[in-house]
Amino acid sequence: MSKTTAVRLSFGGRVQGVNFRDFTRREAAGFKIVGYVKNMPDGTLEVIAEGQRPDLLHFIEVLMSGPPGAIVNTVDTQWVEPTGAYSDFRIAF
Repeated sequence: MSKTTAVRLSFGGRVQGVNFRDFTRREAAGFKIVGYVKNMPDGTLEVIAEGQRPDLLHFIEVLMSGPPGAIVNTVDTQWVEPTGAYSDFRIAF
């Protein structure tokens, strides 16, 4: 089994008010990824995701398109150490 890794993503553009959080939660379940998605006060969307690197790469690719109505202008990607603190993927507030 390959090593679990983690990524912190920050999406900019029209990413709030377009069901991006629910879209992200559904996609994470399909990739067996744990973590969270959260709207940030500055208008960006933050994602912390832990899983297998190939799954995370596919997940990021899907999120770069976003749900209908979303416009992703920027994606800041930071590979980080997994914490193991998540048992599922949820929408954080």
